[in-house]
Amino acid sequence: MLEDILEEEVQIALKSMRDEERLETLGLRQPLGALPILQPAIEIAPRASVRAAIDTMKRERLSCVLVVEHGQLVGVFTERDVLTKVAAQDVDVDRTPVRACMRPNPETLELDNELVYALHRMSVDGYRHIPVVDAQGRPTVFVSMQAIVEYLIVLFPEEILNLPPSPAHSRRILFLDGTPVMTEPFKVRVGKDVQETLENDLSQELEGLPVLQRAIALCLEQADTGSWELLEHLLVSAEEHVAWLEAQVSLLKTVGYENYCAQHIQPG
Repeated sequence: MLEDILEEEVQIALKSMRDEERLETLGLRQPLGALPILQPAIEIAPRASVRAAIDTMKRERLSCVLVVEHGQLVGVFTERDVLTKVAAQDVDVDRTPVRACMRPNPETLELDNELVYALHRMSVDGYRHIPVVDAQGRPTVFVSMQAIVEYLIVLFPEEILNLPPSPAHSRRILFLDGTPVMTEPFKVRVGKDVQETLENDLSQELEGLPVLQRAIALCLEQADTGSWELLEHLLVSAEEHVAWLEAQVSLLKTVGYENYCAQHIQPG
């Protein structure tokens, strides 16, 4: 009996060691500070109107703002709140303070927290963004699921970018007695160089945003929360991709074509 218990403990320890090695190999033991891009903490006061919060998000091209009072984080207002607490409930955006629609007392992280811990919190609590605070509890930046995913794509480009697409959207269409179109070719705009490729990608993403926005509005009108969640995820991903593409196009024009390309050459 004792030998069986000891054997089980050894197996548990070995599995734990293998899991730790796997996390190290995947780069998930790196601290949040290792992420190449962390979005700055854009703050707004709790008494500010919902319209002011939305205008700030649009102006800064962010999917959330941090609600701060006396230097301390008291809440987070996200695009999900806009959809579920504002648009869906016909809120007066000019008279309603953002405090009434924010998520109060949000989960926070610190820069020395590991990526795996951040992913765990996002997965368990259903967050896409978590504020990062300093030792005094003051917000400094916030980390997004998108930032972590892009970091992993840089580490493992072939393994991640060659994954097959998720069947979730097809399953949803079938569930609603529709027929998913799987064979219609997608028109790809191939650029003659890096700059034209980036600009073509940006143009296509911008064309798709209004379509997704109209579809989300229709889902809310029809109370179709299942389709809304799928489309909301696509919209968030597209908006963040637009922000990245716009930054790349701007950077290319600032530093020049040759310098931009030289920064992205990988040593052989």
